Amino acid sequence: MKAFCKRPIRWALFFLFVLFIVSTVLAGLKDFDLSFHPEKEITFVQNGWTITGSLHLPEGVPAPPVVILVHGDGPQDRYANGAYLPLINFLLDEGFAVFSLDKPGVGKSTGLWLSQSMEERAHLSLKALNTLREIDDFNNSIIGFIGFSQAGWVLPEIAIQGSAADFFILIGAAIDWMDQGAYFTQKRLEAEGASEEEIARALNDFELDVNRLSDPKLTYQDYMADQSGDTDFSKERFGFVRRNLTANSEEALSLTSAPFLVLHGAQDLNVDAVSDHRRFRDLLGSRNPATDFHLIENATHGLLNTDLFNYQLPSHMPFWSEWAYLALGRDAYADGVLEIMGDWIKARAASQPAAIQK
Repeated sequence: MKAFCKRPIRWALFFLFVLFIVSTVLAGLKDFDLSFHPEKEITFVQNGWTITGSLHLPEGVPAPPVVILVHGDGPQDRYANGAYLPLINFLLDEGFAVFSLDKPGVGKSTGLWLSQSMEERAHLSLKALNTLREIDDFNNSIIGFIGFSQAGWVLPEIAIQGSAADFFILIGAAIDWMDQGAYFTQKRLEAEGASEEEIARALNDFELDVNRLSDPKLTYQDYMADQSGDTDFSKERFGFVRRNLTANSEEALSLTSAPFLVLHGAQDLNVDAVSDHRRFRDLLGSRNPATDFHLIENATHGLLNTDLFNYQLPSHMPFWSEWAYLALGRDAYADGVLEIMGDWIKARAASQPAAIQK
């Protein structure tokens, strides 16, 4: 009789568990759906290229703060192949408008992103900001940027141009291009199980390669002739690396008084988060009282939860990790990091008398 009584209880508990899992997955999947918010397609011309992106608006919020997303490396479309969607939905729920564009040559944008220097990327991002400022709905709005990874060499270039933007948020940014490349190489080899001697040799080869790429007389054909094994290092990528090899944000950061929120994941495999975070503190100093810094524990390069998502590149993620991201949505981020961003932007809006908050 006791066993019979326990059986319905077990089934009830099993049903509740299944219901919990299903509701969690559905909540996560909702974060990948932007159809609940108004959208405007924005197009402008920069250096003869037609650049296109999407402006998403929060419901019922007059003159909302506007966030412009600035991509990291790679052929990113406006949603970074869907990776941005949970963040965008969070920002919309906080009452912010969000704009993100297709990189030149990706999606609906013409041109070639690999032909850009970091300074040219800054000009493109600034053109996006000025285009949004021409929209009547944003006459009384603050407008700023959230930049990922490589955008750490883009946003400081904008910041030194005065009061063009009202705020800057950096996620997983490095100070020096070559330092970041060496760190990335070391962490990649560690993950592959390389010995200390193998890593030391690889880092020495990396330094020699950097010196060779710095030679203005080096041609793509000469460079590739010395490469062993298969490589997908295209001529366009060769030009991109050569154009940006000396990128370093020290000077720009030491000159700007703009408000920055600098966020690093403590377990970053792409950027030396501890070292670069300290360098950002030293360079930005206390020139703007709103500037803030957070080194987030249990967070990746993109501020996702380390336990499930700590991979150097999206292509490294196993299928189960991709499914976990779809199931979790915004909950895939490290604890509290989205709230840090949302609260900081609201504080910037509150400091502007003309801005209207949610």
